[in-house]
Amino acid sequence: TFDQIYFEHKRQIERARFEEEEKLEKERMAKIIETLAPAQLLLNNGDFFEADKFVLEKHSEELFKEYDRKKFKRIETDLRNLEKELGEREGYFDDEKATVLSKTGKNILVQARAGSGKTTTIALRVRQLIKFYGAKPNEILVLAFNKKAAREFEVRINGYCCKNIVDKSNTLTFHSL
Repeated sequence: TFDQIYFEHKRQIERARFEEEEKLEKERMAKIIETLAPAQLLLNNGDFFEADKFVLEKHSEELFKEYDRKKFKRIETDLRNLEKELGEREGYFDDEKATVLSKTGKNILVQARAGSGKTTTIALRVRQLIKFYGAKPNEILVLAFNKKAAREFEVRINGYCCKNIVDKSNTLTFHSL
Protein backbone atom coordinates (compact mmCIF):
# COMPACT_ATOMS: atom_id res chain seq x y z
CA THR A 1 0.00 0.00 0.00
CA PHE A 2 1.00 3.63 -0.30
CA ASP A 3 1.40 4.04 3.49
CA GLN A 4 3.76 1.06 3.69
CA ILE A 5 5.86 2.36 0.83
CA TYR A 6 5.92 5.86 2.36
CA PHE A 7 6.97 4.63 5.84
CA GLU A 8 9.59 2.26 4.39
CA HIS A 9 11.04 5.13 2.35
CA LYS A 10 11.06 7.34 5.46
CA ARG A 11 12.84 4.59 7.47
CA GLN A 12 15.48 4.25 4.75
CA ILE A 13 16.09 8.01 4.78
CA GLU A 14 16.40 8.03 8.60
CA ARG A 15 18.73 5.01 8.51
CA ALA A 16 20.92 6.69 5.87
CA ARG A 17 21.02 9.91 7.95
CA PHE A 18 21.93 7.95 11.08
CA GLU A 19 24.68 6.05 9.22
CA GLU A 20 26.06 9.31 7.83
CA GLU A 21 26.10 10.91 11.30
CA GLU A 22 27.77 7.82 12.71
CA LYS A 23 30.39 7.93 9.95
CA LEU A 24 31.08 11.63 10.63
CA GLU A 25 31.41 10.96 14.37
CA LYS A 26 33.88 8.13 13.74
CA GLU A 27 35.91 10.39 11.43
CA ARG A 28 35.88 13.18 14.04
CA MET A 29 37.06 10.82 16.79
CA ALA A 30 39.73 9.32 14.51
CA LYS A 31 41.06 12.84 13.86
CA ILE A 32 41.10 13.64 17.59
CA ILE A 33 42.89 10.38 18.39
CA GLU A 34 45.38 11.03 15.59
CA THR A 35 46.02 14.54 16.90
CA LEU A 36 46.47 13.18 20.43
CA ALA A 37 48.89 10.40 19.41
CA PRO A 38 52.03 12.33 20.45
CA ALA A 39 50.45 13.20 23.81
CA GLN A 40 49.41 9.57 24.32
CA LEU A 41 53.00 8.46 23.69
CA LEU A 42 54.25 11.01 26.22
CA LEU A 43 51.68 9.82 28.80
CA ASN A 44 52.71 6.21 28.23
CA ASN A 45 56.33 7.23 28.84
CA GLY A 46 55.36 9.01 32.07
CA ASP A 47 56.08 12.52 30.79
CA PHE A 48 52.88 14.27 31.83
CA PHE A 49 54.45 17.73 31.68
CA GLU A 50 55.19 17.55 27.94
CA ALA A 51 51.88 15.77 27.24
CA ASP A 52 49.93 18.50 29.03
CA LYS A 53 51.94 21.19 27.25
CA PHE A 54 51.20 19.58 23.86
CA VAL A 55 47.44 19.47 24.53
CA LEU A 56 47.26 22.96 26.04
CA GLU A 57 48.82 24.39 22.86
CA LYS A 58 46.00 22.91 20.75
CA HIS A 59 43.19 24.90 22.45
CA SER A 60 40.39 22.50 21.57
CA GLU A 61 37.65 21.58 24.05
CA GLU A 62 37.07 18.23 22.32
CA LEU A 63 40.79 17.50 22.50
CA PHE A 64 40.89 18.38 26.22
CA LYS A 65 38.00 16.01 26.96
CA GLU A 66 39.56 13.09 25.13
CA TYR A 67 42.98 13.83 26.62
CA ASP A 68 41.54 13.96 30.15
CA ARG A 69 39.87 10.61 29.48
CA LYS A 70 43.16 9.06 28.35
CA LYS A 71 45.06 10.66 31.22
CA PHE A 72 42.43 9.38 33.67
CA LYS A 73 43.03 5.81 32.43
CA ARG A 74 46.81 6.21 32.84
CA ILE A 75 46.43 7.60 36.35
CA GLU A 76 43.89 4.94 37.29
CA THR A 77 46.39 2.25 36.27
CA ASP A 78 49.13 3.97 38.28
CA LEU A 79 46.88 4.18 41.36
CA ARG A 80 46.01 0.46 41.08
CA ASN A 81 49.74 -0.33 40.97
CA LEU A 82 50.34 1.91 43.98
CA GLU A 83 47.57 0.12 45.89
CA LYS A 84 49.38 -3.18 45.26
CA GLU A 85 52.73 -1.71 46.33
CA LEU A 86 51.20 -0.41 49.56
CA GLY A 87 49.17 -3.56 50.22
CA GLU A 88 45.88 -1.69 50.04
CA ARG A 89 42.63 -3.14 48.72
CA GLU A 90 41.74 -2.48 45.08
CA GLY A 91 39.72 0.71 44.80
CA TYR A 92 41.32 2.27 47.91
CA PHE A 93 42.23 5.22 45.70
CA ASP A 94 38.79 5.85 44.20
CA ASP A 95 37.80 7.27 40.82
CA GLU A 96 37.14 10.70 42.31
CA LYS A 97 40.81 10.99 43.21
CA ALA A 98 41.84 9.81 39.75
CA THR A 99 39.48 12.40 38.22
CA VAL A 100 41.04 15.23 40.21
CA LEU A 101 44.55 14.02 39.38
CA SER A 102 43.76 13.75 35.66
CA LYS A 103 42.73 17.40 35.27
CA THR A 104 45.10 19.36 33.07
CA GLY A 105 46.31 22.67 34.44
CA LYS A 106 48.60 24.18 37.02
CA ASN A 107 46.24 24.32 39.98
CA ILE A 108 43.59 22.13 41.50
CA LEU A 109 41.08 23.11 44.15
CA VAL A 110 40.02 20.28 46.44
CA GLN A 111 36.85 21.06 48.38
CA ALA A 112 35.01 18.32 50.21
CA ARG A 113 33.56 17.31 53.56
CA ALA A 114 35.68 16.07 56.44
CA GLY A 115 37.01 12.56 55.99
CA SER A 116 36.43 12.46 52.24
CA GLY A 117 40.08 12.09 51.21
CA LYS A 118 41.37 15.62 50.62
CA THR A 119 44.70 14.92 52.34
CA THR A 120 45.11 11.72 50.36
CA THR A 121 44.30 13.50 47.09
CA ILE A 122 46.80 16.29 47.76
CA ALA A 123 49.48 13.78 48.82
CA LEU A 124 48.84 11.82 45.61
CA ARG A 125 49.12 15.06 43.63
CA VAL A 126 52.55 15.71 45.15
CA ARG A 127 53.57 12.15 44.24
CA GLN A 128 52.28 12.76 40.71
CA LEU A 129 54.23 16.02 40.38
CA ILE A 130 57.42 14.23 41.36
CA LYS A 131 56.86 11.01 39.41
CA PHE A 132 55.26 12.28 36.18
CA TYR A 133 56.10 16.00 35.99
CA GLY A 134 59.73 15.93 37.06
CA ALA A 135 59.26 18.22 40.06
CA LYS A 136 62.03 18.10 42.64
CA PRO A 137 61.07 17.75 46.30
CA ASN A 138 62.72 21.09 47.14
CA GLU A 139 60.38 22.76 44.60
CA ILE A 140 57.28 21.63 46.48
CA LEU A 141 55.65 23.36 49.43
CA VAL A 142 52.62 21.86 51.16
CA LEU A 143 50.79 24.14 53.58
CA ALA A 144 48.39 23.02 56.27
CA PHE A 145 46.39 24.80 58.96
CA ASN A 146 48.05 23.07 61.91
CA LYS A 147 51.15 21.04 62.81
CA LYS A 148 49.26 17.76 63.05
CA ALA A 149 47.94 18.14 59.50
CA ALA A 150 51.40 19.14 58.23
CA ARG A 151 52.93 16.00 59.78
CA GLU A 152 50.11 13.91 58.27
CA PHE A 153 50.96 15.29 54.82
CA GLU A 154 54.61 14.43 55.41
CA VAL A 155 53.79 10.84 56.41
CA ARG A 156 51.39 10.25 53.52
CA ILE A 157 53.55 11.80 50.82
CA ASN A 158 56.58 9.83 51.94
CA GLY A 159 54.46 6.68 52.15
CA TYR A 160 53.02 7.10 48.66
CA CYS A 161 56.42 7.93 47.19
CA CYS A 162 57.98 4.94 49.03
CA LYS A 163 60.88 7.12 50.18
CA ASN A 164 61.61 10.23 52.20
CA ILE A 165 60.68 12.96 49.73
CA VAL A 166 59.39 15.67 52.03
CA ASP A 167 60.20 16.74 55.57
CA LYS A 168 59.44 19.57 57.97
CA SER A 169 61.11 22.07 55.62
CA ASN A 170 58.48 21.71 52.89
CA THR A 171 55.39 20.58 54.81
CA LEU A 172 54.55 23.61 56.91
CA THR A 173 51.68 25.45 58.52
CA PHE A 174 50.47 28.78 57.17
CA HIS A 175 51.63 30.44 60.41
CA SER A 176 55.17 29.12 60.13
CA LEU A 177 55.88 30.89 56.84
